[in-house]
Amino acid sequence: MRDVPVTGRAPAPDLARGAALLLIAVANAHTFVTHRGIGVRAYPLDPTGVDAWLAAAQLTLVDGRAYPLFALLFGYGIAGLARRAARDGAGPDQVLALVRRRGGALFAVGAAHAVLLWHGDFVAAYGLIAVVLAPVLVRGSTAVLVLTGVAATTLLALLYAPVALTRSDAASASPSLVAPDVLSAAVERFGEWLFGNLLISAVGLLGAAVAGVLVARAGWLDAPARHRRALRRVAVAGIGAGSWAACRWGWSPPGCGRRRSRWRSWSGCCTR
Repeated sequence: MRDVPVTGRAPAPDLARGAALLLIAVANAHTFVTHRGIGVRAYPLDPTGVDAWLAAAQLTLVDGRAYPLFALLFGYGIAGLARRAARDGAGPDQVLALVRRRGGALFAVGAAHAVLLWHGDFVAAYGLIAVVLAPVLVRGSTAVLVLTGVAATTLLALLYAPVALTRSDAASASPSLVAPDVLSAAVERFGEWLFGNLLISAVGLLGAAVAGVLVARAGWLDAPARHRRALRRVAVAGIGAGSWAACRWGWSPPGCGRRRSRWRSWSGCCTR
């Protein structure tokens, strides 16, 4: 299968991927702060001053935004890959095999990244989705995709809420970050990734990935000017709803402890 020439690429998804990667880096920066306790979403307990303001803004505007965007673009990419392969003459089984090969490569790269550098890797989760659910992503009907996305998002909420709201005085939510040596850190990272992050990431990314397949089938990102009204409505509704839902967390500091009353007036603006 041939690579897509630069002139044949849709610029909107590429720009969105770049923005998503930048926001993912911002969203995870606080997880590398150690020995400050663990608050909501692994923020340090009871931040003060500029730290508190930045954490509040990040909880409201950044956290939980970049991962779904990147997952949506992953689903969009899978749909485009399958469409181009079929157009070049590949049969249905060959298309599925191609998607699974790409997924296997992603899984291998993600596994190496998780063990060598960061347990929070999500590339392997994309690979796992592509390998296991290739038939759903490539051949699934709209109804099947919608049901898959709703089920995955519901399961994510049930699994993740207790973790996100955990408070602890531990040095870090990730033991690998405070391991005494390189080998111990690698062993810890492997365990954190394989038994903690991998499956919950796959579940969490699946809903947005199937949404990306639906977006690709609708052609919204291939010709955004033609679908400007629909895209504007989705953007305004999605960003507005996401910011409103995150507002109470964002303006009640990540520690949610001694200083909660100090921020109550801010959170009240979102719930009146």
